[in-house]
Amino acid sequence: MLTFVENLIKGLSGTEIGRKEILTYLGCIVDQVWMSRNQSCREGVSCHIDEVQSRVKNVYGKYSNFSNGNTDAEVGPSQAVPTERKGNWRTIQEVEWILCTDASWYKGEVELATVLINKNTDYWTKKTEYNKAISALDAELTAISMALSWALEEGRYEIHILSDCQIAVQALDKFLTSL
Repeated sequence: MLTFVENLIKGLSGTEIGRKEILTYLGCIVDQVWMSRNQSCREGVSCHIDEVQSRVKNVYGKYSNFSNGNTDAEVGPSQAVPTERKGNWRTIQEVEWILCTDASWYKGEVELATVLINKNTDYWTKKTEYNKAISALDAELTAISMALSWALEEGRYEIHILSDCQIAVQALDKFLTSL
């Protein structure tokens, strides 16, 4: 899949279609296909390809027309990170290892995933696990906990964790900055 995306971006370079648009559209495809897959597996709802295609176009249109009120062309990750920290914190640019976490929760069952990436060598590996959780937030926190435990097991003490759960990140940040 990665090779396909890299070749697609290279093949469309020099056209009016930019890298950001390609990646956003591919993200919309994966998102809608995954949602259809989940509806089919979990609820027995059959999916029709024309409906999925329509939803992809609709979601991509929403992303393309999204405005957060910022007049800047790009919204960078630094805007999501608190600007002041107490203690000896390192930024994502200062650490070698990054852990990306995610969780998929449904009716008390959770699938956890963590990807460990070395920024300097492009080495990466993954860890997945099935578990129980009482809520989506519990699932996301469990994924972060799994990532931290794994980092310790691997001897990675200076890491940066990325999560798509803003509430969990803010809660952990508040807790850690109070220490």
